Amino acid sequence: MRILFQGDSITDAGRLGTDDGLGMGYPKYAAGLITESHPGTQFEFINRGTGGDRICDLAGRWQEDCIDLKPDIVSVLIGINDCLKYFLNPKSYLPDEEFEKMYRGILELTKEKTGAKIIMLEPFTVDHNTFNQSFYDDLFRKIRITRHLAREYADAFVALDGIFAEAVTGPGTWPDIWSGDSVHPFETGHRLIAKHYAEAFEKIYSKM
Repeated sequence: MRILFQGDSITDAGRLGTDDGLGMGYPKYAAGLITESHPGTQFEFINRGTGGDRICDLAGRWQEDCIDLKPDIVSVLIGINDCLKYFLNPKSYLPDEEFEKMYRGILELTKEKTGAKIIMLEPFTVDHNTFNQSFYDDLFRKIRITRHLAREYADAFVALDGIFAEAVTGPGTWPDIWSGDSVHPFETGHRLIAKHYAEAFEKIYSKM
């Protein structure tokens, strides 16, 4: 079973500097959890996350980095760099309609050309009140688009923004446990993503 991780730097997590190509983030930990839970199954895990990617970058390399790889399961975590582009350089901002159109395009292509099961993960922040309100408004719109598309295309969905919101709420919790810059998780944050990723995988695996 071939499992493909796709996304930006959160997925990338230094993959080119590791022997197995999985990086030091949630793909590594999710692969470990899945393998441990299914010792009799042979898995091939591939990480093609690329730091800095927006949805337009993902769409541009989707044929080579997804369709041609013929995955059985593919996961997608994208969107935070689109929000950062809006925050840092509004003139190069991709409108929500184009974001949704490009995202829908890669999902349609995946279903049509591979038949792969799809895990979608929503973009998120680990809240440090790092950004201005316009950034958070834009992120919320991206999350809504992702959730809308997930209802149409995803075989499993991971609501990461909600998960991290819960993780930083309550006594004895604070954002610095999970991330230092609101965007890139520490190992603790990656392990939290991996836990929920593995649970999403089980929903799919149990029906295959």
